[in-house]
Amino acid sequence: MNKYPSILLLCFSLFGCAYNHLSVCDEFTKESIISKEVWCKEIKLKGWETAEGAVFSKNNNIFIAGSSQRPGLYGVSSEALLLSLSEYGEKKWINTFTFHFDNPDNGETTANGLALLNNGKLILTGRTRDENGIHEGWIALFEPSGDIVSKLTTAGGRWFEDITVTNGSDFVAVGALQAGGIITKYSDSFHILWSMEFPPIRWSSVAITKEGEIVVAGNDSLKGLVVMSLSSSGKKQWRKFYGKTSVDGAQIIKEAPKGTFIISAQTEDRKLWLLNINSKGEVLWENKRGVDAWPNDLLSIENYGYIVCAVELEKKRRVRKSNAWVVHFNENGKMLASKYYGGTGASSCRSIAGTPEKLFITGQTIDTSVKSRNFAWGNESFSTLWVIRENANSE
Repeated sequence: MNKYPSILLLCFSLFGCAYNHLSVCDEFTKESIISKEVWCKEIKLKGWETAEGAVFSKNNNIFIAGSSQRPGLYGVSSEALLLSLSEYGEKKWINTFTFHFDNPDNGETTANGLALLNNGKLILTGRTRDENGIHEGWIALFEPSGDIVSKLTTAGGRWFEDITVTNGSDFVAVGALQAGGIITKYSDSFHILWSMEFPPIRWSSVAITKEGEIVVAGNDSLKGLVVMSLSSSGKKQWRKFYGKTSVDGAQIIKEAPKGTFIISAQTEDRKLWLLNINSKGEVLWENKRGVDAWPNDLLSIENYGYIVCAVELEKKRRVRKSNAWVVHFNENGKMLASKYYGGTGASSCRSIAGTPEKLFITGQTIDTSVKSRNFAWGNESFSTLWVIRENANSE
């Protein structure tokens, strides 16, 4: 039996599982259930905000990485976004920034992966695109106060999608090339310890065990979902393929109990796909759920199970709508509960972090009913980033 009651069952007793209006946070306000344990905050800056990663620190602060976009002359100009909230939703700081543009009003800087170092500093990865369409990746080190300490760029069309810290002070970043993938291990001073490129595979997630084993997940353009195990020195130990995946969503891997790993992806027929594999890559169980659903993040909690942060499209025709979908599975793969967040626009769950008692869900709601001629790229809509805290310890 789980130590904690399911967080997602709260939707039946507190605020329901469906929303018929735009703002996710409006429902919280109307029902007056904002408290220290349950709250919702909206982040509005330039007009189109989204989250790509979140971590919860030992000091009870939530850090969120994403992007903030504003109109550009020939396209969308975006800034990377890093913000910090207290566990009670109080804004501590927000930092937006761009990297190495001759014309910063006409380029993109987006954040992808976020990790917390053992010394409390933050490592953030992302990529840039200039007005000529040239991509470069970047990694930046931040103080807990939001001040940038140092950064590096990865030229040659390389960028990173995910980053994970080892038990020491090193970290491993995985991502993409123009035609393939890359895995790189860095020291905390940004010195490259080793790096490998994989032409047919695009890596999207990395997990590191207490023993130092590095396990990465990604998509092979021909064979689909692929997982590979490496030693701490980068030597390949095994590689397994698990079947075709859809182009939507990510392939996400986390360390799980008893020396296993949990993976979330989207099947070729567009179902949410959860797999548990052992230390040799053999499948222990799998579960497929939903219709037109894909994951964006995954949380593994010992003695509680797994929480998938996903998107599920509406089944109705001619309705441009999706819901943020949060699903709770036990450690044996049984779905215990699920909950939807959304409004009249298109909502998606973007990242998830914390513990059962302090669970932080970040998402995005696109308001397609709001028009603006300022968007030169033709998408006449606005996007709101929202953060929800739930309490799984409530009866």
